[in-house]
Amino acid sequence: MNVGGWLLLTGLFGLLMLVIQRAELKRRMITGLFMLIAGVLVWRFALYRMGGDCVLDWSVLCNLRVLQQYHGAVAILTVNRALLTALTLNLLFWALLGRYNPVGSSDEIKVIGRYDEV
Repeated sequence: MNVGGWLLLTGLFGLLMLVIQRAELKRRMITGLFMLIAGVLVWRFALYRMGGDCVLDWSVLCNLRVLQQYHGAVAILTVNRALLTALTLNLLFWALLGRYNPVGSSDEIKVIGRYDEV
């Protein structure tokens, strides 16, 4: 498993999930759609970048089919574990903090003008 990639992807996926979790209730569906698109793009790009990693000194060995399959499997494992870790951390955040501090609504906002009393 690629530990650096796992930490980075956990942070990215966790941030995307946190945006959905803390979005206003009325706008959560559209926010979730945009974050899902962003998450799929991050997931696909991570598979593309980590699937082609080869740290061998001889670049001739990097073209072996067995090593390419190995690096692809490591990339899939890393991305999926990062997604699972981010989901776990977001559920933990919701259980410890999110339930007790619900997201506000934009209907509750009151604009105070120059002549309004507080």
